[in-house]
Amino acid sequence: MDYLRKLEICNFNPNYIFWEEMIESFKYLEGNINDKNILDFGCATGEFLHLFDSQYPVNRAIGIDIDSEKIKKSVETQKINFFDAETFDYKKYEEYFDCIFSQEVLYTLHDLNKHAKLIKKILKPKSFYIATMGCHIENPLWSHRREIIAKEEKYPVNDYSIDQVASIFFKAGFRVSIKRMDLSGFITYDPIETRKFSNSLTELVNSTMNHKYMFMFYLPPEKYLLNNNSGLYH
Repeated sequence: MDYLRKLEICNFNPNYIFWEEMIESFKYLEGNINDKNILDFGCATGEFLHLFDSQYPVNRAIGIDIDSEKIKKSVETQKINFFDAETFDYKKYEEYFDCIFSQEVLYTLHDLNKHAKLIKKILKPKSFYIATMGCHIENPLWSHRREIIAKEEKYPVNDYSIDQVASIFFKAGFRVSIKRMDLSGFITYDPIETRKFSNSLTELVNSTMNHKYMFMFYLPPEKYLLNNNSGLYH
């Protein structure tokens, strides 16, 4: 599938470059990624799941978001469904998902410990949670963006460091890995939004290329879960 066709599926969403990298990373980790059960945590209007399914057909894909207005704008299919995160029944999906994705969601969650425990319950053993994060205190643009997001968005804004996130998921029983996002697509420029959130295009590129990270949280089989007494895997 060519680049422009993928952009059309995404409605030219600027998050496309991050979504592509998330999908490629899962392909690298999993090998054959067809017919999987996928969750997009913080799906907004749902384009990511349609992009995923267009390249690697899913068995079931679910998107959840706290913004019910965005959920209403999402397009469902027989395989792809969207739900309000506040009313979604997680108990029905214990050890259900082969991979869970989130794009810039972690900083919006007030209780990351609770989130990590929830992900652990609904993820199958030997499966992955892939989460991107550029909104963290080590990013030079964070204080500027934080102020704007806090004023304009409905969701809470929290100050986390990369080490803090890694530590929380490690203690929850995940094996934690991280990398800078190796983007193959083009960063989107908008004369208003770029200046508003990044001051300049140069700063946007620098922030994206040097401070945008991808976490890979791997849930090992039960016998390899974290031993909280020793701090080691056994």
